[in-house]
Amino acid sequence: MDFVLPEYHPPDFSRLQFTDAPVVTFERVTKEAVAPAGFHATSIFPEYFHLGSDAWRLVDESRM
Repeated sequence: MDFVLPEYHPPDFSRLQFTDAPVVTFERVTKEAVAPAGFHATSIFPEYFHLGSDAWRLVDESRM
């Protein structure tokens, strides 16, 4: 049996869990080798950033 990667379907951003999602914030690193408070590392799964209004951006290169 050959492995077949399932077809990806983007989320429905009109759902409440997305319309109420906080807007992403960016912070400058102030100390070498220390992540800012609230830092989020991406995963191997598709991830989107909420940029405000109805704008969402798929992370180009998700990594573990």
